Amino acid sequence: MKSIFFYGTLCIPEVFYLITQKKLAFFNPLSASLLGFQAVYVENEIFPALIKVQTNQVVKGVLINVEDSDLKKLWVYEGEEDYFLDKVKVNCEGDLRSAHCFFPNNSLKLTNRAWTIEQWYEQHDFELYLENVKQWIR
Repeated sequence: MKSIFFYGTLCIPEVFYLITQKKLAFFNPLSASLLGFQAVYVENEIFPALIKVQTNQVVKGVLINVEDSDLKKLWVYEGEEDYFLDKVKVNCEGDLRSAHCFFPNNSLKLTNRAWTIEQWYEQHDFELYLENVKQWIR
């Protein structure tokens, strides 16, 4: 079992369910934040990746514990060729906890345009995204 910090579209319960076939609530997600990073758009995509920054910026997300079988499904969604897991320390409800987080490989071209979940909901068609995910995971 691994503790994973999610900050992007996997924080969306409907997306998480499509990938794992389990409700996000099943994993008892905890609100968490990662200091010293920023979520930015991947070039020509609507999903984010993390970059290290020299400021006190914080990326908000959730912390969950996942079994290896669920982690395999999450890897399919994230793309093993595009991301790698690395250890981080996240602030979780006042406690600093060790976790793993998906970071971009050099294969991804990143922008400097900030990505937030709130902005994502405003700028993208949620239902269309869910349909695309359904098609993609088949």
